[in-house]
Amino acid sequence: MKKLTGKVIVITGGSKGFGRALADIWAQDGNTVITLSRSGEDNGKARFRCDVSDAESVQTVFKKIGLLYKKIDILVNNAGFGQSGAVEIIEDKQFAYITNTNFLGVVYCTKYALPYMERGSRILNISSMSAFIPMPFRTMYSATKSAVNGFTYGMTMELAGTGIETAAVCLGDIQTEFALRRQTFSKTAPRYGNRIEEVDAFVAARPMSKKIPLNKALDRVRRIAAKRKLYPVYIVGLKYRVAYALHKILPVKLLLTLVEKAMR
Repeated sequence: MKKLTGKVIVITGGSKGFGRALADIWAQDGNTVITLSRSGEDNGKARFRCDVSDAESVQTVFKKIGLLYKKIDILVNNAGFGQSGAVEIIEDKQFAYITNTNFLGVVYCTKYALPYMERGSRILNISSMSAFIPMPFRTMYSATKSAVNGFTYGMTMELAGTGIETAAVCLGDIQTEFALRRQTFSKTAPRYGNRIEEVDAFVAARPMSKKIPLNKALDRVRRIAAKRKLYPVYIVGLKYRVAYALHKILPVKLLLTLVEKAMR
């Protein structure tokens, strides 16, 4: 497998889970890897504390990175979290929290990394299959990932001819603890009955063994980053590629009905 080496790579959400694992493996390949996280260690060199939902925080950190390394070859916008619950019931401030982190975090990091990126640089936005096939009571998460994809497609056109490429990498369920860190709002209302509980139980019952092995997801992202030419969107996992194909050909109403019924 072709590997990146000798690159300056910035990964947001790099203190745990997929981001941490990706940082470790790219460092082993001989790259300079810088991780950003909201609450992780800050050593002023390879790890920086940064709230990606705060434009000023992002701008400050990327100025520091630019001064230290002079360039950024790869930016991986990985920071994000899940959220479950009925839109009608979730507090308004939580909408802002997930939107500002999952979507605006990608926008801010892209904006402030670009001045240090030159021809041959790449931006990988970690997205989700939920952008194409949402689940009930996971609506805000799906919406933010749909926004990430739309932003990626727009930036693909904006950066045309510059030699800087961008792609959305849509992951399915991976063998990490991502789901355990999801914001969960289990309060219900008569109109929903026990449907919120049913969906939560459906998701919780999915065994780790049925999810994509972490090493396979990491290898896939490494392969994508090393490609000669990027496509605007990639789907990670065979069954998710099949699901994506169905999303392209099935009527939307039928697709949503099938997904909703599967939760019961």
